[in-house]
Amino acid sequence: FAAAHRYPQGNAPELSERLARFYNISSKQLIFSNGSDEMIQMVMLAWLSPGQEMLCCEPTFSEYRFAAELAGGVVRTIPLKEGSYDVEGLIEAIDQKTKVIVICNPNNPTGGWVGRREIRLFLEQVPPEILVVVDQAYAEFAAAAGVEDYPDLIEELHRPNLLLLRTFSKLYGLAGLRIGYAMGHPSLIQTLYKVKQPFNLGSLSQVAAIAAIDDTAHQKKTLDVV
Repeated sequence: FAAAHRYPQGNAPELSERLARFYNISSKQLIFSNGSDEMIQMVMLAWLSPGQEMLCCEPTFSEYRFAAELAGGVVRTIPLKEGSYDVEGLIEAIDQKTKVIVICNPNNPTGGWVGRREIRLFLEQVPPEILVVVDQAYAEFAAAAGVEDYPDLIEELHRPNLLLLRTFSKLYGLAGLRIGYAMGHPSLIQTLYKVKQPFNLGSLSQVAAIAAIDDTAHQKKTLDVV
């Protein structure tokens, strides 16, 4: 790789433009990280002050708790509802300390999912000052499994308090190259840039991600096998 001696461009411009075309959004609505784990840490560092609360359901991906506590936040959880996030219960659990709500959809490790109507109603009820983070690491598998009302929420990105997390680790099979990203309102992306390391996504990873987007044959094979 001829440019391996150079530091990567921090905003991954070519990958950003390619992914923006893929989702039909602005490149200003995208930010990249060294895997979704780093993105979750970035979110918690940017939004949680010591004593402020992150709310989610359990059991779920353990990184949410780890990152929130690392930022000095308080973690409060409610049980899943039949293996899926209980969005009605989350609304009822909101209090004055709640700063971030995380929803894993489909949930890791149970595979349960929240439908389009339920999650849109949830978004309408969440106070605008609370950040809603929807982790969609397994989104592509929901559609492939025949889930007709799985909400990808791309059309909801106008909301100034909604952040979607995605990854190249699952469908694209690039877990070892650590490519995570978030989509959201440009104001949210700018907030994340305040805590982003400048060279967190390597040049080789950026090139591989662009190639993976266009490798539809591999994507289909992955979905068929899984």
